[in-house]
Amino acid sequence: MQIPPKGPISLYEGVCKIMNVIRLNRIISSSIKKEIRIGETIVVGNDDVLDLRGKTIQSYADPVVLIQGSHWTIMNGKLRAIEGTLFECIRSSNGLVLNVWASGIRRSKDLFRCVGENSCYDTNVIGGEWSKPQGMTTPIVNINVSGPFYNSNNWTGLRMQTNGAPNAPVMVFKCSHTSNWIYGNTLHHINFEIPNAGAIWMEGVHSTKLSQINIFDADLFGNITDNIIQIRKTTGLKSVNTTIDGYMRLSGTMTAGKYDISIPDSSHYQSNLRVISVDGIDGALLVTQLPKWSDKTYIKASITNG
Repeated sequence: MQIPPKGPISLYEGVCKIMNVIRLNRIISSSIKKEIRIGETIVVGNDDVLDLRGKTIQSYADPVVLIQGSHWTIMNGKLRAIEGTLFECIRSSNGLVLNVWASGIRRSKDLFRCVGENSCYDTNVIGGEWSKPQGMTTPIVNINVSGPFYNSNNWTGLRMQTNGAPNAPVMVFKCSHTSNWIYGNTLHHINFEIPNAGAIWMEGVHSTKLSQINIFDADLFGNITDNIIQIRKTTGLKSVNTTIDGYMRLSGTMTAGKYDISIPDSSHYQSNLRVISVDGIDGALLVTQLPKWSDKTYIKASITNG
C-alpha cells in the first residue's frame, strides 16, 4: 500500500490522528518491513509496553509520542520524527525508554520535552542515541517547567549527537518557579558529540548529579561558542546541592569568555556545590568558572572565580 509522505494518514485505516500502543504493536509484529511509516500520534498510557522489535518507526505526526501514564516502557528500535517533536511528556511516572535511537528532521523541534505544568517523575532513559540535524535551533532535551514537576529522573548511557554547528544547547533543565525547584535528577555517562553551543544548561535545580560527562569532536565545526555546562539564575531560584563528578573534553577551542563549566556565585547557594575530576588532553585548554567557596577536587583546568 502506498503511504502519502505527509498528513495524519493511518497505515491501514485512512484518516486517524491518534494511535494506541496496542495497535502499533500489532502493526510492528505483522509487518515484514524494517521501516514503518505512520501519521498518528502514539499515545502511551498506564502499563503500556511498546516493543519496536528492532524496526524503525518513521512518523509524520506532531508529536510522535504523547506520554500520559505510569509504568510504561518503550524499547528496542528507532523512532524518527519527520515533521514534529518526538516525545511530548504530559504526565509520566515510572517510565522507561530503553535502547532507542531517537532522531528528528526539524532543526526547530525538540526530541523530548516536558514544559509548563506538565510533569515527569521517576522516569529513566537508558542507552541509545539521540540525534538532530546539523544547525539545530532548539535543544534535543527541553525541560522547562513552571513548578516542581520534573523530579527523580535519570538519563544514562547515551550518545547525544548534534551533527555539527548547533545553535542551541543539547539538554536544558529549568524550573522557573520563584519558590521551588526540580529535584533529584541525574545524568550519567553521556557522550556529547559536537555540543558547541552547550551540552547541559540548568536553572532552579536541587540535588542534581552529573557524572561522566564526555565531550567529543568539538573541533569539527569551528569554535565552541557557548558554555558547555552551565547553571544560571534568570527567572527561577538559585540552585542547591549540585555534584559534577567526572567531566572530560578532548578537543575544541573555547570562545573567549565561555567555559567548560560555568556556575557563577549568583546562580548557586553556598557550601553545597561539588566539582570532582575535570580533565582532558593538554591541547584542549579547559577553562572553568566556579565560586571561590565551591568544593573542587582534581580540576585539570584554569579556574576563574565566579
